[in-house]
Amino acid sequence: EFVTRKNGFIVAQFPKSAEFMEYVKQTRFGQFISGTEYESYSVGNTFADNHDGLIATKPSEATYLATMELSGGSFSIWTHTASAYYVQEKRPKNERIFVLNPVRMNRGKTLMVYSDGLAQILRTAYRHGRMYFDCPRTRNAFTEIFKR
Repeated sequence: EFVTRKNGFIVAQFPKSAEFMEYVKQTRFGQFISGTEYESYSVGNTFADNHDGLIATKPSEATYLATMELSGGSFSIWTHTASAYYVQEKRPKNERIFVLNPVRMNRGKTLMVYSDGLAQILRTAYRHGRMYFDCPRTRNAFTEIFKR
């Protein structure tokens, strides 16, 4: 099975064959990676970042805070109680958009720098396990706000 992405630029094969897995395990390379995380990834198609950690549904009474435009997409941020934040791909009609990359700046967007108050609040919430995401892809893309 082949999966094509980015207008055919990237092609990935995800074999799900027990026969293939057994064959690889018998090779010198297969024996070399046996029992490692890399074996799970390369032979078993188990991706380290595809887990349910910090995945939760946003409560309906959550309040919209802002939208972050990142290289992996745009995500709305919601708050519920004083300490829980929810990030999702679904966005409201009226937005307050922040960008991290100055190249993406234009009218109606605000450049967020690493030291901004909102960035600090979001990093603290994430660091203390109080930030939840609608799916692993959102969680993985959102980690861009934590990089300098």
